[in-house]
Amino acid sequence: MSQVVYTELEAFPLRWPYLQLEPLDSTTTKTWQAEQTFNIPSYATYTPADVGGTVQSIPLYGQVRLGQVLKRQAGGGEFWDNLELSLSKVGSPGPLRVEIYRAVRSSTEFLADGLREGGNASNYESVSPTTWRATTRNFPNKIRIAGIVFTTMTSGADRLQVRNAQPDGRPGPTVIADITSPGVYSEYFFNPPLELGPGLYSFVLFRSSGTGYVHYNMGRVSASDFGSDHSAWTSTNSGSTWTSSSVTNYYVALRIHPRAWVPETKYAEYEIPASSLTGGGYTSILPFDGMKILPPADERLYVVLSSPGSPDTNNCYMVQRGGTYNGITGSSSLTDDAVWEHSLVFDGAATAYKPHDLLIRKTYLPVSADIFDKTYFIGPGSYAPKVSIQIRAASGTVFARPIVFIEPVFAAAAAEKSTTSTTYTTLTWDTASGVPEIRAPAAGQLRILVRGNGAYNQTSYEPRIYYDKNPVAPRDFGFTELYLIRLRAEVADTLARINDKTNMYFATAGDSVVIDPSFRAPINKLHVVKGRITADLLGVI
Repeated sequence: MSQVVYTELEAFPLRWPYLQLEPLDSTTTKTWQAEQTFNIPSYATYTPADVGGTVQSIPLYGQVRLGQVLKRQAGGGEFWDNLELSLSKVGSPGPLRVEIYRAVRSSTEFLADGLREGGNASNYESVSPTTWRATTRNFPNKIRIAGIVFTTMTSGADRLQVRNAQPDGRPGPTVIADITSPGVYSEYFFNPPLELGPGLYSFVLFRSSGTGYVHYNMGRVSASDFGSDHSAWTSTNSGSTWTSSSVTNYYVALRIHPRAWVPETKYAEYEIPASSLTGGGYTSILPFDGMKILPPADERLYVVLSSPGSPDTNNCYMVQRGGTYNGITGSSSLTDDAVWEHSLVFDGAATAYKPHDLLIRKTYLPVSADIFDKTYFIGPGSYAPKVSIQIRAASGTVFARPIVFIEPVFAAAAAEKSTTSTTYTTLTWDTASGVPEIRAPAAGQLRILVRGNGAYNQTSYEPRIYYDKNPVAPRDFGFTELYLIRLRAEVADTLARINDKTNMYFATAGDSVVIDPSFRAPINKLHVVKGRITADLLGVI
């Protein structure tokens, strides 16, 4: 005798009103007794400093990848309204692939080209076989020293030792390198480069015979990889004992290979069709669905470019980059940004990190914003909140713009609105021609960005969903099964298709079909071919 087992299913009623807005929650209004003043400059455009002269064009195709480190310009945060790349198209290239990574400092990769500090000094002190001078530097990061210049006059120091340093900065007993000068202002090159870990190191100067001189109080570069002046020392017994010197440093100019920044966590990847790229100059390489970039706080981003669908140099992109570079940079221009903001080239076999920058630029705005931090399950639609701000201008024009943060780096941005009124005016983002002015694929953190010189004293947020996904399936609602209860046309001449085989046509608005509760009408796919419908459904987990 067989036994029949009945399983009770849990079903949840739900409604899908296609192309309609529905609230997700009550309206949140923030009011400040003291007005919130701001003085935020307008959008600025930033291009990395091109460390070099002649611009090169690099073919991008196949396995070739090009990358660029981009620093943050704004202190607290910034919003990238545009990202542009200088390129041209050759033949019929494939799509341009753009990847955005978090940039981190490598412990094993270094810039391929050496950067040499420059600096002047007019004062000098004597050196001899017994009178030695030493300058101690503190290196915060691991570096490779490619070359060194320390002889600055005909009768200058002709010997140099690189030593470890004691905790107080005086030269230690360990000689890491002992070199002879190749001549006045001539550079000695280490082969292989001399690699030093973080810490204190002393550069000891003296003469093999006779009396000579070394310059002191050399103007130093600000780039931290070259180390900071720690202390200076004098010995009158060939380095057996040392006494502190009153000078800041002795002239030692280094050529170093700084540690490279490398791509780490991938934040985003997307492709841009070749037809959307104008070429012949700067062209936008942001996604073409209205997405902007909101970098995580205090991070550098790596923008990495490739075009695996471009087969060869006859069908590729030519990307521009800074070219020739002699590696000697004056003290005023060799900053951390000049060292750390660099490019990478992967030619299909190996990666090289170069001090030259790609011709890439961002249009950004420092972030000053009010934040609404609730999130919601959206399902088969877009996040389409209604937002308003009471704002006034202190001078000129003030602007406001809502954005929805889509982790980890993207933001869906509404159009900017503005006022010149010096009394409080309400700017609102609701609908235009029946379509929400704010649409985002997910209900992320909502911010209102402001710029100009002014103040605001109230903001309002009404979370809403706009049912614009079409067609829909059970998984879009978070269910494994869907069953139809009723289908109603909201406008005349509406056509819906069920499970890719059954058409339901409604000639008049308000026409509907109701399923007899004795029957089940499973829905695997519901597609609105034209018009608008409201579907009442049962969802089964």
